[in-house]
Amino acid sequence: MIDKCANPACHAHFDHQIGGKFFRFHLTKAEVSVIRDATQNCHKVIHYWLCPICSKMFRLVHSDTGKVALRRIAKEFEVAVYSVS
Repeated sequence: MIDKCANPACHAHFDHQIGGKFFRFHLTKAEVSVIRDATQNCHKVIHYWLCPICSKMFRLVHSDTGKVALRRIAKEFEVAVYSVS
């Protein structure tokens, strides 16, 4: 279950009413073996959430090694997104 923003520097607690952005990643074989033993996660997917503030500045990426990392959204993209509305 998602309980807080995936940005380690953010302390926002999950609340579906405030919005934000959800991310879903398929687990690697190594992750599946570890998680299946611990939690019986048989659907092989892991979920993350960025709060509304963090989702305007960052996105999450999942590497082939199984690590999830925060990536800053390019400034040019931020301007394009905000000018549309």
